[in-house]
Amino acid sequence: MEYKKREVFELEPHYSKHVNALTKENLLGKSSIPAELAYRDWKLAESQSLINDLQKLLASTDPECAAREALILIKQYKVEQGV
Repeated sequence: MEYKKREVFELEPHYSKHVNALTKENLLGKSSIPAELAYRDWKLAESQSLINDLQKLLASTDPECAAREALILIKQYKVEQGV
């Protein structure tokens, strides 16, 4: 994996928020930062999977069934995420 050079001013306020959090949590080592990024990638992938599943349901020909299944998926996701 190769990282692109980013213009941090375009990423505000997210960039500063993360710099402050990494500093506050002493995540300054070479392994702790990738570990946090990997965790976030994992969470994003899980969220994207839920979005994909919900989009498939919305394309269903039976709106009532799609709505019930969507609620089940969302509840299951919340349980898995501890929300």
